Amino acid sequence: MLSEVTRTSELRIKSFTVYPVSKHGKVASARIYSAGLAYNNLSLNGTRTSDRYLDPPFTNYYDTAYYRTEDVTNLLRQEPGAAGENVIATQLGSGHFDQESVTVNWAYETSEWRQTPRFRMDMYIQYADGTEQVVQSDGTWKVSTGGPTRYDDYYLGETYDARQEIPNWDKSAFDASSLGFAILPGCLWGLGAVVATPGQR
Repeated sequence: MLSEVTRTSELRIKSFTVYPVSKHGKVASARIYSAGLAYNNLSLNGTRTSDRYLDPPFTNYYDTAYYRTEDVTNLLRQEPGAAGENVIATQLGSGHFDQESVTVNWAYETSEWRQTPRFRMDMYIQYADGTEQVVQSDGTWKVSTGGPTRYDDYYLGETYDARQEIPNWDKSAFDASSLGFAILPGCLWGLGAVVATPGQR
């Protein structure tokens, strides 16, 4: 039997549309700038945007948080004459930002920055005619704590309950109407580009 759950991993989802080719031409480029505290596993239309894990790397979160930049042009769905339905999603991880386990010497569990995981993102979509569309982390994102990762901690690992898996949760076929909206915390960090190499698979 699984132990009592106290630290579920939050899932965040946002549906958005891309203009049709007939309106602004083809998508010329699409880039995502994102920061997750501590970790942020992004996907676009059900495909991970990166092969990196435990990312972004550790920092003094009270002063700075690293962001990453990803080219997602080929992951967007654009239709010839109608708006293309797309879904951006992420799963947040606690890492050292919300460290629960007591570790020798480091004392992350009592650090001044410790809070629940948070997320910030801007996606810039450029069209052939010069039009720019921006998709941001705002209050329109939907949130679920009902996913399979029921507990996560950097040193103690995670509890994963496959019975809680949500089919297609990060795809356009998923009905997120019953989920609550994201609550936006005040910004407590300055952003800096990632300069370290996180784990890869």
